Amino acid sequence: MSKSYGNYPDPRGTIQKYGADAIRFYMANSPLLNGGNMDFKEEGIVEVIKKVILPLWNTYSFFTTYANIDNFEPTGDYTPENPLDVWIISETNQLVADVTQGMNTYEVTDATRPIVRFMDNLTNWYIRRSRKRFWKSENDGDKMQAYETLYEVLVTLTKVMAPFTPFVTENIFKSLTGKESVHLEDFPIADESLIDAELNEAMDICQKVINLGLSLRTAQKIRVRQPLQSISIGFELSDYYKDIIKEELNVKEVNTVDSSSIAQKICKPNGRLIGPKFGKDVKNIISEAKSGNFEIIDENTVKV
Repeated sequence: MSKSYGNYPDPRGTIQKYGADAIRFYMANSPLLNGGNMDFKEEGIVEVIKKVILPLWNTYSFFTTYANIDNFEPTGDYTPENPLDVWIISETNQLVADVTQGMNTYEVTDATRPIVRFMDNLTNWYIRRSRKRFWKSENDGDKMQAYETLYEVLVTLTKVMAPFTPFVTENIFKSLTGKESVHLEDFPIADESLIDAELNEAMDICQKVINLGLSLRTAQKIRVRQPLQSISIGFELSDYYKDIIKEELNVKEVNTVDSSSIAQKICKPNGRLIGPKFGKDVKNIISEAKSGNFEIIDENTVKV
């Protein structure tokens, strides 16, 4: 990219078109921050808008729409009981910890990547799975907890994202809290007691099962509207997650079976890497591994 060649988008026009926040996050999440090379492309900015800026704004818009209808006023004095609330609070504190770690070590890309993942969890999982709770006509305890949880998550999220997207977070934070500025707030501190690693992992596995199930339906051209008898998984999940899987994949049963009956482990040695050590034996090693003549010793060791 060269000024004399003019082979890059004009900065003024790009800021005018996409906004400074999207460009700022795009640059912060790029190889440039680790001393790498980067081709500045407008497609990358659009991707940030789709995956970061719009999800944040849409979540804020969703919350304020229903909170205003129900005249919700946050108290902060509540204990989340719904597993979805407990999970998103856990993920929020994990996000704070991950971003803080990245910032403390000056690894800015390590600080921005968790935000992208979190936005997907917030919009495509928490909000989508919780919509009915906000739509209820009655203001019961579960609905109020959903409001309290989403308010807390949004306020914390604006503080976490403020260094990367200063303008949109300022707008949202001031609107939610009535305070002067998000940039006058202390950076959040992760509450380790609220991070439930087992819960986070279980929910992640549940999401992966659903994504794989949906991709299988697509591959077989079977619409989600068409109910299926069962899905088989190779590990234990509680009934709570099984019920979610049934609902999302439109299946009647979730069966747990021996993982070896579902997936087959293969061994595929990298000839280039093992060549210097094993020389002429490489072909034989690859052949034996391909035929299944191998044993997994531990997580990092395979014996052929």
